[in-house]
Amino acid sequence: MPKNREFIRQLIFLCKEHEVTPFAVVQDGSITLASQSDYLPNLYRGVLWRVHTLLEEKYPDQIATMFFDSIEHETNKRVAVSFTNFMVRHFHGTHYANVLPTPFFCDSMVTPPMQIADVVVYCVNQRYIGRRGHLEEFFQGFRALTHNYQDPDRNLLLWGFQQIPPERLDVGRLEEGMTEPQQEIPMGEK
Repeated sequence: MPKNREFIRQLIFLCKEHEVTPFAVVQDGSITLASQSDYLPNLYRGVLWRVHTLLEEKYPDQIATMFFDSIEHETNKRVAVSFTNFMVRHFHGTHYANVLPTPFFCDSMVTPPMQIADVVVYCVNQRYIGRRGHLEEFFQGFRALTHNYQDPDRNLLLWGFQQIPPERLDVGRLEEGMTEPQQEIPMGEK
């Protein structure tokens, strides 16, 4: 175990040295998988929102490319379709011009950045389910690297690491200021 702890400390150090900005959105309760829905689940939307606000605030001339851990071909395809539909058909997605509207997939077993993401997500998930102990040091280390967005005019504070409530498909929209469900426009209509 001490070797693993030192390894995570080194990951945090490398992330800091290379100015990596981690984000993590975890959900309490059951999770809607992209493979189970025609809509992009709030976990994905939450990460997109955070990436968008970071780029808008600090790197307005940059475009983000989203990489997700590959699952299997059909699931990846469904996630890609949901993601692209959200980006080009949903009110909020169309405003995320600084994020490439097509996701990419890679195998986390052989891709170091995805392995780092897995470690971050593990630490954040464990923290939010109540396992603080020795993981608290790592959670705090990664959290110090994230970007928190604040807009006093809209009374909005968007944490880089956040636990969100269970998704409700009828109203389950994470974006601030929405009182009614916003649905994507079906394919072929605009």
